[in-house]
Amino acid sequence: MPTESKKVAYPSIPITMQMDYNTILENVKSHHRMQSKKVINMENLSMYNGNGQSYGYIIYRHSGAHIKESSTLQIKDGAVYDMGILLLDGVRKTEKLISEDQLLEFGYWEQKDAVFQFESTSSGIRTLDIFVENWGRVNFGLHSDFNQRKGLLEDTKVMLDGTQVFNWEIISLQFNSRWIKHLNGWKPFSKDMMTAPVLLRAVLNVDSLADTFIDMRGWGRGTVFINGFNLGRYFSGGPPQTLYLPAPLLTIGENEIVIFELFTCGSEIQFLQQPILD
Repeated sequence: MPTESKKVAYPSIPITMQMDYNTILENVKSHHRMQSKKVINMENLSMYNGNGQSYGYIIYRHSGAHIKESSTLQIKDGAVYDMGILLLDGVRKTEKLISEDQLLEFGYWEQKDAVFQFESTSSGIRTLDIFVENWGRVNFGLHSDFNQRKGLLEDTKVMLDGTQVFNWEIISLQFNSRWIKHLNGWKPFSKDMMTAPVLLRAVLNVDSLADTFIDMRGWGRGTVFINGFNLGRYFSGGPPQTLYLPAPLLTIGENEIVIFELFTCGSEIQFLQQPILD
């Protein structure tokens, strides 16, 4: 058997920088944004010579939405593939995901024709975002309703108080390596000023290289990037609570760690010598 690699628990490091939701979207270039009368699933976007978007997140933005005190929003004739978060003026209005039971509620692929009711405090002329996360595709199964398209399908109608919403800006948010490395608009970290979804940045300084595990307990749901490399997704519901960080992804000296968090953020990044798998 090969020799097992060395594992270490590096000292904890503080989050030093943050980027709010709207600033993240400002970093998306024009060729990854499009205007459309109706919603379009990510695979049918005109980007990449008509090949569309394959992975990541997609945002459906409607400016000037008239939200009343008892407004309802319905995803009619379809569902959200795979998880949808509603935001008004960049502020999340749907509950954070913490349990499997929520998959039968508004915003998830299992629930067709789901309805969400806004709180009375949401009333006004607002910018409405439907932020959708692609949970991945499978290459097996045979079902009459088997569908590998992600986001909001083109037959889906978004209804606000019973009237279909038209005129969307569709934003492709893929978090590829080059984009991560060239983000602009970072600000000093302040937990009191931070509202998820958010990007967070920290720097890990090392003088020797070894495998380690990032402890994501206390965080919500998101993705971790090491020096621009997509290390993986994490979720408070588990079962894993750590992400494996192999030594070859690190360099002697400074290493940039960027976390995209959807719900609940920590103020530091902790490392472990062993994984937490359940």
